[in-house]
Amino acid sequence: MEEDLSYVGIENPVIIRKNVLESSKLVLQNLQIMEDIKDVRGRKAKSEKRLNDQISELRDEIRKLRRVLPNIKPASGASKRKPRAIEDLEKELEAVERELDNVKR
Repeated sequence: MEEDLSYVGIENPVIIRKNVLESSKLVLQNLQIMEDIKDVRGRKAKSEKRLNDQISELRDEIRKLRRVLPNIKPASGASKRKPRAIEDLEKELEAVERELDNVKR
């Protein structure tokens, strides 16, 4: 049995080949871009995990520091104002905690 073969003529085959090759090139460029995006996402996830670990560690250290620091209550006749050094430390701790909360969000 002979198969009936048909041939179709293509006008401007060079232009069609050129277009196909350009399309293939664009597909490969897009695949490379997607691989780069995957790489960036992976690095971002690792950085976020490392940052969250450091934030947790800092919070633990702040809790330890608060436990170690004495809880000084002024005498009834003494000034109710805390010493300046303690106020400064508390302000710094509060600022660090606010920054940690902002970063966590």
